[in-house]
Amino acid sequence: MRRSGAVSLTLDGYWNGDRTWTVRFAPTQPGTWTWRSHSSDPAMDQQQGEIECVAPTTDQVKDNPNLRGFIGVSDSGRHFTYADGTLFFWLGDTV
Repeated sequence: MRRSGAVSLTLDGYWNGDRTWTVRFAPTQPGTWTWRSHSSDPAMDQQQGEIECVAPTTDQVKDNPNLRGFIGVSDSGRHFTYADGTLFFWLGDTV
């Protein structure tokens, strides 16, 4: 996957049953991402395409906090935060 020539990722695909191969991808930036496959199977080798990724609106983020980006550790190292700096509240429970 490549976004406007700035970011390049190499991702592994996996067999998802029957005649389906899958690659999971979460874009890190809005824009046009292009992809190209590499495979020892001639039918799957050198396939290509584009994915247009659009940033969520303020209302969409308000309705779904998961649209704030990936979760990481804050600069202080004491908290989890979303990519936009908003604190992430991790709630876990066992049955």
